[in-house]
Amino acid sequence: MKWFLLALGLAATPLMAQTPVVVASWGENSGSLPPEYAWDYHVKFLGDGTVQATYCKGYAEEAPGCATVARKLSLAAQQAMGDAIEPYAEELLDNPPQSVSDEEIPIGGGSIAGRILLDDTYVVLERFPAPADAARVQAVLQILQDHTPANLVKKAKNRARQP
Repeated sequence: MKWFLLALGLAATPLMAQTPVVVASWGENSGSLPPEYAWDYHVKFLGDGTVQATYCKGYAEEAPGCATVARKLSLAAQQAMGDAIEPYAEELLDNPPQSVSDEEIPIGGGSIAGRILLDDTYVVLERFPAPADAARVQAVLQILQDHTPANLVKKAKNRARQP
């Protein structure tokens, strides 16, 4: 929980109060598809406890093809997420996940990735982690997914308009 509380403490400074720091994020995309079928979304956990989901249809990068919704996590939910991530924090910092080689990256299809702020360092949760790193990357991504408020991504999806 220390990493999350540290980030929350950073949000209390005047500069951070204007722009909360992103303490964790994750996202998913459809892969390479024609625009009418393509989509992507990302979820950001901010240092002030806000969770934002942005969903984009087609290859849009702004409204109306993209829509963002936000919700505040309770302090208990923030603490639970921090507690769940804590066992992975030191290992992620000491041995950041590596990606598979370029030759091993699958062609087509979607993927999920993220990043997390640990001790002032962003650790990338690779889209295609090396086999030795896959389990811990998946575990932390699952924690982020599990702590994303229910229907947050769906609400953003429903507000985005096909370009």
